[in-house]
Amino acid sequence: MWNRVMKSAAVATSVGLIVAAIAPLWAKEQTMSAPVQAATAENQFGFNILHELAGKNPNANTFISPTSIHLALSMTLNGAAGGTRDEMAKTLGLGGFDLPTINTNNEALIDQLQAGSETGGSVEIANSLWAKQGLDFRPNFIDAVKKRYDASLQTLDFSSPSAVGTINNWVKDKTAGKIPSIVDRISPGAILYLINAVHFKAAWQTPFPVALTKSATFTTGAGASTDVSMMNRAGHFHYGESATYQAVQVPYKGGRYVMYVVLPKSGQKLADVVGALNGHSWGELKQGLGERRGHLGMPKTNATFSDSLVPALKALGMTSAFDGAVADFKPMIDTQDSVSIGDVKHKTFIAIDEQGTEAAAVTSVEMLKSLAMPDSGEPFTMTVDHPFLIAIEERTTGALVFLGEINDPTKG
Repeated sequence: MWNRVMKSAAVATSVGLIVAAIAPLWAKEQTMSAPVQAATAENQFGFNILHELAGKNPNANTFISPTSIHLALSMTLNGAAGGTRDEMAKTLGLGGFDLPTINTNNEALIDQLQAGSETGGSVEIANSLWAKQGLDFRPNFIDAVKKRYDASLQTLDFSSPSAVGTINNWVKDKTAGKIPSIVDRISPGAILYLINAVHFKAAWQTPFPVALTKSATFTTGAGASTDVSMMNRAGHFHYGESATYQAVQVPYKGGRYVMYVVLPKSGQKLADVVGALNGHSWGELKQGLGERRGHLGMPKTNATFSDSLVPALKALGMTSAFDGAVADFKPMIDTQDSVSIGDVKHKTFIAIDEQGTEAAAVTSVEMLKSLAMPDSGEPFTMTVDHPFLIAIEERTTGALVFLGEINDPTKG
């Protein structure tokens, strides 16, 4: 009896030591709230994709919204399976979470980001699905995206010339007109567009005095000199510096939103400073800031960015989602045809002046279905080498806007 008691005690002690050793890891995971879990993955992903995009054009503006990209791809993740899902989740920094947790965390983050509107900063997030008319998407996929991401669902005739305008009008409305479009044309194989829009507008907690804004010289990434309107303000800031950079926090009215500005020191390159940042080092940078009195000069800014994210996402390991031969999106739609992501487009806008900041972003994920073209018979040859008829039709009405016979194409 005594031996059994001692053996049980030894086992309990060993288990206790193991639990004690890993308890801090559990505690950290358990004490991290749902929106913080979502934001942590989103931030790391944001730095990863920024590195890829900025490296392509090192002297150009590269301004992205990790929130917009992450939410658009997270919606798409609900329609992925197998290796496609695993690759997407890993690229998004979500490999350790199941889909219900990912969706719940993102829902909580969306609510949290929009909760501060009444305190000075205004953030509006909108999600939408634009489905090709006549196709049936799986109810579980549609329900999850509508419920957790508050996404609206619209069914469109993708062959209609008005379809592009309908989608872009939604984009324009949800970004307060700052981003007028995201879809240039609807691809022949397109079956669905998943779109996220983010709009941010906030006033500085302490505005920059307009009278102190002066013309100044700014040296661009390419080494050229250009004139800018430099805003100036003296006061107390949260400030810090290292051997390679200076960093300052500038709060917006209400205090829920702040801007961080990181400036390489003389002799340092922005690419090197940004390249050293990731989710962890960004946290260390913020912790290194302390209240100090000083002077901040910052240029008024009005910039836009637009690019396809496909090369960057592939470089980060998300490859099978774009390959129709191996992509697995069976949870999205029941079809015998292969379905893959055709493109991921991202557009942003930012304006900074003495009063505050306005920024907007849109991310569009285009889903394609590969269709085999039917073979209707023997190959044909058509050589237009004698008089012919030509007609130009307006599709929505069927009106023939131009119609005629061409008897001599060389005559003016």
